[in-house]
Amino acid sequence: MGTCAMDKNEGLPFFDVIILGAGWSGLMACKYSLGEGLKTLVLERRDSIGGVWSFTQDGRYGGVMTTTETTSSRCVTEMSDFPMPESYPEFPSHVHILAYLKAYCDRFDLERHIRLDHRVDSARKAGDVWHVTCANGSKFRQEPDRVVRRAPASQRRVGRRTLQPLRGADPA
Repeated sequence: MGTCAMDKNEGLPFFDVIILGAGWSGLMACKYSLGEGLKTLVLERRDSIGGVWSFTQDGRYGGVMTTTETTSSRCVTEMSDFPMPESYPEFPSHVHILAYLKAYCDRFDLERHIRLDHRVDSARKAGDVWHVTCANGSKFRQEPDRVVRRAPASQRRVGRRTLQPLRGADPA
């Protein structure tokens, strides 16, 4: 079937959208991509969702301190389609926010689309297809005419290429 290059990549899973990071933005991007009927994958380098809201003492990752609270109120911070519990304080702590994000994943069945401990080492485009390789050896392909979507909180370069926003997305 086709050339050697095609045969070599035949077993790699295809996705319409690959999102880097399971923080606030990555989870929302996942939910809305799935809502559009797109085959979606989220690659998270850490061992949990939450991005900067997931406290760690590991110096390789930035994020909240043990005393961090939001600087915006609960009603301003919550997602429009998923209100925060009224039992949360007016300015939720990072513990509340992480619990909220986990509940968001549960409510919208996102966890099965998230791969934890999948740090992306490279993302390269060959023809119309993106090839994404993770540090743990996992490899994925993204359907033609779509590009890798990175969560806005991360402005890092992956490999030698800067990842491009999803076509049609606001390049904020």
